[in-house]
Amino acid sequence: VTAQLEHSLSVLGLPSVDLLLLHFPCARWADTAAAWRALERAHAAGHARAIGVSNFNASLLRRLVKIAAIQPAVNQVGFSIAGHPAEHGGENATRYGCLEGSRLYGADDATLRLATARGITTQAY
Repeated sequence: VTAQLEHSLSVLGLPSVDLLLLHFPCARWADTAAAWRALERAHAAGHARAIGVSNFNASLLRRLVKIAAIQPAVNQVGFSIAGHPAEHGGENATRYGCLEGSRLYGADDATLRLATARGITTQAY
């Protein structure tokens, strides 16, 4: 994460970003926790004014706040105006691809309530 962030900052010509997100939870929790700790180090080093997550559901947010030295500022999730999941990936997207608006990825009332209670801003994409 650190090398990728330093490269991105170099390409952008910026010393820091306003918000740095862990875009998706990793397949293993240990990797997710390690990635979050890397974001915390980036924040402490002044490379990000705020850090957050994307596509975390309530159970993942609960696990994260238990181990986080810095609470996520944002949970970015896919909410559609009509409340229906949007398919990605073309043919067989529902079977193999991402479903925006799915509670699996944090677009549900339980995740919204938890984020609100913890002071984590929910940002829709």
